[in-house]
This record gives sequence, structure tokens and C-alpha cells, in this order.
Amino acid sequence: MFTGETHKCKKCGAYFLPFEHNLPCPQCGTPSTEFYDFVSEAATGLQIHKRDYGHYSAAGFFVGGLPEHIFLQLCNAFDEIQDHSDFPTALRRYLDGSDWGDQKYLSSHIYDIAVRVREKLAA
Repeated sequence: MFTGETHKCKKCGAYFLPFEHNLPCPQCGTPSTEFYDFVSEAATGLQIHKRDYGHYSAAGFFVGGLPEHIFLQLCNAFDEIQDHSDFPTALRRYLDGSDWGDQKYLSSHIYDIAVRVREKLAA
């Protein structure tokens, strides 16, 4: 479903999705040298799920890597807070309620992706 792959920061080893050109690593700030348009792909996936299932989360979804993991997080978040009047605040609360273990940086990374996906869906 997703064309890009997980990017591993050359400096700190953090895994993330370079959804913008020269996107800084969400853990150490080192600019990525890779890019793929995950935001557009995720927005399309969310639209398809909403159309086909009536909600963003599918009944079953295979998580094969970080792109699928983040997409599943987006599906669950959008189902949970889609009608909230203050989407950014609700999204932050939703993500802060998750256990990120040693990957706390993914919370802000997914937040940034979700805000851009929501903008794309609204356009």
C-alpha cells in the first residue's frame, strides 16, 4: 500500500518516515536525505477506509513496518477524535495517552503527520 520505506537516521538510529524534503529527525534533528509522500498516501488510505467501512479503521489490517504502524495509529486517532472541535489538542491528548516506550519521539512525529493528513483531507 505504501511506496516508501522506514528511514533510519544516520546519526541517532531513530526510525521515522521522511514525509517532507529534508525533514529533521524527530529525535535528534538531523535532516533526512530521503523523501516520500506518505501524507498523500495516508490521506488516500483514510478516504478509502471511510468510504468502504464507514470508519477509518479496517476490521483487519496487516502491520508490516513503520508506515503501516503509523497508518494504523492514524486510523485509530481519526476514528476517536474526528469530530472534535479542537482537533490538534484532542490529537495531542490521544497520542500522549499511548505508551511509546523508548520511542517517545514517534508521538510528535505522528502528530505532525496527522495534522498534515487532516489538512489534505479537508482540501
